[in-house]
Amino acid sequence: MKNSPEVIWNRNFICVFTSYFLLSFAAMCVNPLVTTYARYLNAGPVLIGVLTGLLYGVAIAVRPITGPMATKLDNRKLMILVGILGVIANLGYIFFSSVTAFAVFRIVNGFMQGLIGSVYLTVVSDSLPPSKFGTGIGIYGLAFVAAQAFGPAAGTSLRNYGISLGNEALGFRFAFIVAAVCAAISLIPCFAIRLGKKTKEDMEAAGAWYKNIFSTRALPAAIMLTLAAISNNLFTAYIVPYGETLGIKNIGVFFTAAAITGLCTRPIYGRLGDRFGLKKTLLPGFLFQAISLLIVSRAGILPVLLIGAVAGALGFAAALPGLQAMGIQSIRRQKRGVASNTVSCGQDLGFFLSPFLGGIVYSVSDYRTMYLSGIIPCTIAAIVLVIFWPTFNRWKTEAWFAGETNKAEAKAD
Repeated sequence: MKNSPEVIWNRNFICVFTSYFLLSFAAMCVNPLVTTYARYLNAGPVLIGVLTGLLYGVAIAVRPITGPMATKLDNRKLMILVGILGVIANLGYIFFSSVTAFAVFRIVNGFMQGLIGSVYLTVVSDSLPPSKFGTGIGIYGLAFVAAQAFGPAAGTSLRNYGISLGNEALGFRFAFIVAAVCAAISLIPCFAIRLGKKTKEDMEAAGAWYKNIFSTRALPAAIMLTLAAISNNLFTAYIVPYGETLGIKNIGVFFTAAAITGLCTRPIYGRLGDRFGLKKTLLPGFLFQAISLLIVSRAGILPVLLIGAVAGALGFAAALPGLQAMGIQSIRRQKRGVASNTVSCGQDLGFFLSPFLGGIVYSVSDYRTMYLSGIIPCTIAAIVLVIFWPTFNRWKTEAWFAGETNKAEAKAD
């Protein structure tokens, strides 16, 4: 299929989407097993917590490196590097069974995560037509949603199969092998992608490396995404123990309901955002997040929790791609790698902080109060959006239609 400025599913988009899905599926096979695998390796409670959050912590720490890399270097080669790192990390899990080795390869995974956020979002944004940008970002996000829907179940099933054979270690290795194979296959579309070489003019416009770490124009979107991710990740971190306190055994269907809702609604939100503006999708998205947290905090039975899952998915399905699009649309094309890096840092920071902040609230109250407190971040995000919206519209006009760097943008970056 030829690349076309009016077609979303062009060659490059298909390659990025496919590779991103495979890498995300590999991660989703492994991530739900981190706690149990660390316990299997005889790690203590504190170390288990460190290993669980290590991936996102490392991803945040390497942003000063990955942002300039996405702007200055060949993104096709960086995508290939991401796949290779995925293979190395998962092979390391297979062949080295110690807490130290596991920590080392989680760090490798974290560096890979940092690169994915910067490089993949940059490449996909360059592949999309401006008139369908929001729709394309929403569809791109489906790769992760689909992986999130099926990856955890696959990883857990493989572990359980190993246990049924009488060997828990074998179950973990089954999951790691599948993850390694998916990471290896993700390299194939990376070799098939066709990206133009960065010109000398592009390099000069991007500026020195230290100017490609962080974008002030993408900062408001990153802040809002941090807040939305804090609210959303409370479900991922605590819904299982919360369900146990309620006496609900099959709480896993909570994630299934959320994933199916996300798969169905993300493309719709993207089209609505392109047609009516991001503000008219983001504000309802933050509202749905608040409603979902209220419902879950008051739930006592599974059907009510599932209603909360659907509402939460409706909210984050609007927030994530909408804020990614907002951050990238705020800045000129040559600096999209910086914007992608900044927005992705906001997402990782939210995922990193959410279990910590939720744990603090839970330590002095209970799960119900903790979920109620989650309404605060998404409410603040809505307030930031209303305040920032006029400025975003001005920046978007400058970046998207002016065609060349203006003095105001150069000063901002």
